[in-house]
Amino acid sequence: LAVGACLLAAEAGVRPRLLPAWVGGLLPFAVVSIAAAACRAHALDEASDAGALILAALAGRRLASEPRVREALIGLLVALACVAALRATLQHHLIYPIEARALRAGSGEVPALILARLEAGRPSGPFTLPAALGGFLAMTLPLTLALTRRRRGAAARAGIVLAALLQGYALFLTRSIGALVATTIAMALALPFLAPRRAAALRWGVLVLAVAGAAFFLHARRVEIGSPGADPFLLRAGNWRAAVRMIRDHPLFGTGPGSFGTFYPRYIEPGMNETRYAHNSYLQVLSGWGAWVIVPLALFAGAFGARLRPAWRAGGADLPVLAAGAAFLAHNLVDFTAFLPGVALPAGLLL
Repeated sequence: LAVGACLLAAEAGVRPRLLPAWVGGLLPFAVVSIAAAACRAHALDEASDAGALILAALAGRRLASEPRVREALIGLLVALACVAALRATLQHHLIYPIEARALRAGSGEVPALILARLEAGRPSGPFTLPAALGGFLAMTLPLTLALTRRRRGAAARAGIVLAALLQGYALFLTRSIGALVATTIAMALALPFLAPRRAAALRWGVLVLAVAGAAFFLHARRVEIGSPGADPFLLRAGNWRAAVRMIRDHPLFGTGPGSFGTFYPRYIEPGMNETRYAHNSYLQVLSGWGAWVIVPLALFAGAFGARLRPAWRAGGADLPVLAAGAAFLAHNLVDFTAFLPGVALPAGLLL
C-alpha cells in the first residue's frame, strides 16, 4: 500500500504535492514521543499506522484529480460495503446460531464470553468488532445513495436502493449506537445533494429515526449485557476519564504512542472495563503523543470545516464524500476506528 501510494503521488514525473511545510516543524515532537515511549515496539507500530493513514490521504488526493478514477474508487467502496453487509447478515442469521449450537453441544467447557457474543448475534462482517462494521457502513451509505443521482435507468437505481437497504440492515444488526449517530450525521449532511428539494423535511425524518433507533439499540444492549455495571455509556465515560488523566500527568510528549493499554491499569477504578483503547481516538492520540498533536488536529478540523460549509450550501457532488468523511470523524469521538486500518485507510482516501 505504501509503495502504491508513493507511485501515485509521483506519477508521470510530476513533483508530488506532499504535506504542508509546517508539518516538518512537528516531526521533532513526533520523534521525541516515539523515542520516550515505554514500549518502543508499540510506538513504532502506531507510528507506522499513522504513516499509512497519511499515505492513504495523499493517494486519495491524487485519485480525486481524475473524475473517472474517483468514481471507480467510490464504486469499489460501495461494492465492498455490500459484501461486508451480506457477510454480516449471514453471520447473524446462519453462522453465529450454528456455532453457538455447536459450542453448547460440545463436551468441553463452553467459553462464556464467546458464547454470549454468538448468541447476542451482533455481526462484525470482515471486521474485528460490530462497531467497526457500523463505522464503515456509516461512511458508505451516503456514497451508495449518491449513486442514484449519477446512474440512469430503473434497473440500476433499483440495484442501488437494494444495496443501500442491505447496508442499512447490516448497520441495524450491529446495534452500534456510535455508528448510528455517525450515520445520522452523514445522511443529514448529504441530503442537500441526495434530495435538494426535500432536504429540510427529510432531515427531520432522519433525526426522528435516529432517536428511535438509538433508544432501541440502548435497550437491546442493556438487555444483552444484563448487568448495570456494564453499561456502554458508563464504560466509555471511564475510558475517557482515564485518557484525560493521562494527558494531565504526561502533557508534553504523552505516555508514548501505542501505550494507552499499558498505562490504563494505573488509572482503572472499580466499575471500569479492561481495554486497550480510550473509545475516543482524539483523546487517545493526545494521551499517547502529547498535547502538541492539538496543532495538526485543529488545523485539519478547520480545513475540513472550510471545505464542508460551501459544499453543504451548494449541495454539490463533493458533498456525499465529505459527509462520509464527517461520519468517520464523528464516530471517533465515541470509538476507535481510526486505529483499525480496515476502516481508517478507506476513510483516509475519502478525506
